Amino acid sequence: MVASISSNNNLSAYFTNLIENLMTIERQPLDQLTQQRDQVTLTRSVYVDLQAKIDDLRNSLGTLNSKSPFFTLTPGRSTNVTNTTDGATVATASASSSAVPGTYDIQVNKLALADRWVSTLSANPGQPAGLSYSDFWLGATGPNSQAASVGDGGDPNGLLSTLELGSVTGSQHELGTGAYSVQTQLGPNQEFQFRLVDADNNAVSIKNSDGNFTTGWQTVTDPSAEIDTGRGLKLRFSANAADNAGSSANVNYVAGGTSISISTTDTLADIAGKINAANQPDGHRAAATVIGNNLVLTAAQTGLNHATIFADSHSTPNFGFTQKQNAQNADFMVNGIQLYTQSNTNLTNVINGVTLNLAGDATYNKIDDVTKETKVIGRSATLVVTSNNDSAKNNISDFITKFNSLQSYLADKTGVTQNADNTYTRGALSDDSSFSELRSNLFSMIVSRLDSGVFKSLGDIGITIDDNLQLSISNSSKLDSALNDHMSDVNTLMDSIMGSLDTVLGRFGGSSGYLNQAAQNLNYNLTDLNNSIKEMNSRLDDRQTSLYNQYADIQAQLQMLAYTQQTMSAFYGTTSTSA
Repeated sequence: MVASISSNNNLSAYFTNLIENLMTIERQPLDQLTQQRDQVTLTRSVYVDLQAKIDDLRNSLGTLNSKSPFFTLTPGRSTNVTNTTDGATVATASASSSAVPGTYDIQVNKLALADRWVSTLSANPGQPAGLSYSDFWLGATGPNSQAASVGDGGDPNGLLSTLELGSVTGSQHELGTGAYSVQTQLGPNQEFQFRLVDADNNAVSIKNSDGNFTTGWQTVTDPSAEIDTGRGLKLRFSANAADNAGSSANVNYVAGGTSISISTTDTLADIAGKINAANQPDGHRAAATVIGNNLVLTAAQTGLNHATIFADSHSTPNFGFTQKQNAQNADFMVNGIQLYTQSNTNLTNVINGVTLNLAGDATYNKIDDVTKETKVIGRSATLVVTSNNDSAKNNISDFITKFNSLQSYLADKTGVTQNADNTYTRGALSDDSSFSELRSNLFSMIVSRLDSGVFKSLGDIGITIDDNLQLSISNSSKLDSALNDHMSDVNTLMDSIMGSLDTVLGRFGGSSGYLNQAAQNLNYNLTDLNNSIKEMNSRLDDRQTSLYNQYADIQAQLQMLAYTQQTMSAFYGTTSTSA
């Protein structure tokens, strides 16, 4: 609306009212444009809100569709450790959906230990240790130790043609001394592939043909070409290696290691810093600390495969390291099956689907009453893995909530409501039948039945639509039973229904859907309308100013005429009259 400027002049009320009446008539096109803009703004807001609800629902149903990258409807598992000796922790665990529910009795005999060496040399940590080494070796026993050969078990299928020594790329760590396996397979397109696996059965990160490092399977396009791992080992496959894909070759590798120099002015703290900063070979890294007045070397990893390798062969004075703790594998039983592991934690290859951690109190020391020797006593516990569908049900409940929210919104915006005075209020989308059809189609899909399968409808797993057209879990026991005993059949049902819903909703939601495109078009309309309103306001401002000026002139003329008449009447003695 154009603001009145009557306060800025001395027009009489008669003329002011006359101008306002004229402007009211001339503002009618502006009022229509404003109403049109308000309607477009409202419609756009509804489109934006509706798209948000559709996208939220699509995200939710993606968790229930196994073909979606966001799929999470898998069997849930809970773990509980009970019956622990002396109330100790003994073990902790977590389980994935692949874990088999059951009871697992755990008896720990020994925990995995890292070997530890302590120097006999004693020096004030802040004072020079007085040692001079040109080459204190780490990861190797001295210079020129690097070697590679066919290991135990050999290469029975003749996969490898040659093994050669190489250099280490950039900041990569050299392969540690130990046994390795060159594993092979045929890829999805029958291409020959390989990877390098260490003694712990972990894939090793090695250089690929692009110069990047990966633990994944690598395709060999030319078996006769030399393959440089970038970790100190080169290998070449035989011409017929692809014929024996699926077999393995065993390799022993001895690391060349790295050396540090030590000067007489270095303190124990300086020496520890040099050791820790050195690029040591994988798997046998020594971590240095200073305890009291002694240098202590401890293996960075536990287990026999990861004992420290170093050389303190310098003539006296030297460190004079003595071993205080031997490397040791964890030794325990699960349901009577004997197991040995390099580590105490993150054990994923013990119980299928379970990550097991042996606690520090799984063993304790006890002095024998007779021999007075210290013995390691193991503790026991029971791990119980049970089905837990809370996560799956939460995902289903989230879908139901968002489905109902969308349907309620569509019902409100497409509906026509009769008011108390017998007038009608129409929803913002009531004139667009496509949204009424969308609402109807969504309900049809929810109650649809499959032609085959254990579960043919959502009702078969306890999910139904009530009298208020609200989707709900009407039979929780039925749903629990389906999730516990027939998860794959639930997935089949959900894939069909959620896939159909996603296809229909996809035409409306997302960046390329109808609603986003329609909202953008309305943005253009709003821009045009706002420009038209701005231009019309400017014209009306000019028109109102013109009217005020025009009637101000008329009023001035009338006032002059009245003044002239009054003057003449006074001059001739006539009775004055009011203007």
